[in-house]
Amino acid sequence: MLLDKFVIFDLDGTIIKENSAWEMLHKHFKVDPSIVEKNKELYEKKIIDVDRWIEMDIKLWKNPHKKTIEDVLKKYTLIEGIKEFVEYLKKRGFILGIVSSGIDILAEKVADELGIDICYSNSLIFDEKGFLIGGKGNVDLLRKKEIAKNLSEKFKIPLKNFIIIGDTRYDMIDGVGIKIALNPKEKLDADYTVNSIEELKEVFEREI
Repeated sequence: MLLDKFVIFDLDGTIIKENSAWEMLHKHFKVDPSIVEKNKELYEKKIIDVDRWIEMDIKLWKNPHKKTIEDVLKKYTLIEGIKEFVEYLKKRGFILGIVSSGIDILAEKVADELGIDICYSNSLIFDEKGFLIGGKGNVDLLRKKEIAKNLSEKFKIPLKNFIIIGDTRYDMIDGVGIKIALNPKEKLDADYTVNSIEELKEVFEREI
């Protein structure tokens, strides 16, 4: 049993086929993609912080009810083989977590389905009648390393014993032991690049 090894998964595009929970909702509410892209650019240039970015994005949805958001986000698809792979990691004794800059409603549902106890994501806030009124940036896309450090301290596991699995440059956290790019859309600074869960499992069996 490897009780001193921690695997962090990204969610969107890594565990599920959908690229982004935010994108799912933007499409549903027919938001102008150019506005979404402009908001993202402001964040990436550090003109606004993650909380302001979330605030600007959710305003584009015009205060929907929680039920509507849940109905949109429940239409996700797990990537082929992920359930079996998670079970494989559990049997080997890895500690597992999801760290996603997506939305808690989706991230927690997927974590529940896969039996992953540790889940960090951004929160949506609703009023007493269930209408969306705000959000909280628990996972700053540009500062995922801080969460990895917090987990390292909490579980007393050094960062060099952390394995990160993701599909974007934001997931490739400096300082961790192993960075694995799964189905990346561009070339990433990863120790391994794989295109399927089958290839990912081969890396674990051969190298980890």
